[in-house]
Amino acid sequence: MTDTGKLYWSAIKTFGVDLQLAVAIEEMAELTKELCKAQRTIFAARTGLGVGRIDNLDEIAEEIADVQIALEELEQLYGAKKKVQKIRQQKLARLEMRIEKAREARGDNHAD
Repeated sequence: MTDTGKLYWSAIKTFGVDLQLAVAIEEMAELTKELCKAQRTIFAARTGLGVGRIDNLDEIAEEIADVQIALEELEQLYGAKKKVQKIRQQKLARLEMRIEKAREARGDNHAD
């Protein structure tokens, strides 16, 4: 087990499963809030109510880090790391196919 894995188990043992689940939910909500703030800025600019400059990029980065930590802890808690990796690869392959179909429908066959 990695040092990070040991740290996650230590957090689970110290604070309990229920609290760590609540923390994971809270972290995801905080990221959602920051993304909504950024989106609101963009929407406001489209209607002429601002310049569209997103000023919470540091907060978004911090919340992404918090959510990644929480998700890794959940993977460990539920023993789901390998399953998550497999499903993630399947979903990425599906995304790639959807992008290809959308580009074909638009007549845009340029790969990035």
